[in-house]
Amino acid sequence: MVQAGTLFGYLAAFITVLLAIAVGDMAVSLHRLLRARRRVKWHSLPLVAGFVVLLILLTNFFAIWQLTGTQRMTFLELCWLLVPQFLYFLTASAVLPDEIPAKGLDLFDFYMGERRYFFMLLLLAVIVEVVDGTVRLGLFEQDPQRYLTHYLPLNLVSFLSLLAMIWRREKWVHWTAMGILLVVAYFGVLGWQIEGAAAVVPG
Repeated sequence: MVQAGTLFGYLAAFITVLLAIAVGDMAVSLHRLLRARRRVKWHSLPLVAGFVVLLILLTNFFAIWQLTGTQRMTFLELCWLLVPQFLYFLTASAVLPDEIPAKGLDLFDFYMGERRYFFMLLLLAVIVEVVDGTVRLGLFEQDPQRYLTHYLPLNLVSFLSLLAMIWRREKWVHWTAMGILLVVAYFGVLGWQIEGAAAVVPG
């Protein structure tokens, strides 16, 4: 008989690899920006966008713990589970530039030129996550009040903020939307914690 927790370890390892590669890609992009800092025209908005994406990746890593109770998963369920993780990976790969041209780079121009691509990816990920939480996880059936007063409003606000940044170029729109996403991130993970037995070291 397969030991308890084996399926969780199997799934978590795969998802963790995707998240780790995404974080690594962002770190490499930031490293290249810093190395070429004299050729970069800096702007704080793209860096805040990168920070928001990093928070999302960390949140997803934290949320892997929800899979501890998984006892069965089909191939199609695995594919569905990986859809938002793949979207987040693409977002992390796109939010900061991969290369710095010899002639230099305006970070704000890069951000505006790519914003529709990576914010659309985030928007699709939010939609998939809401569908997953509603249908597969049954969050409404588990706690209708929390679903209607917490889960759904936070995701709706995130959806509208991302939509605004896709459609509009004004800086104030993007700063406002980024601030809203940071507030949503705070209240979305407020009180989250992982508990488990402490490791026993022989000797």
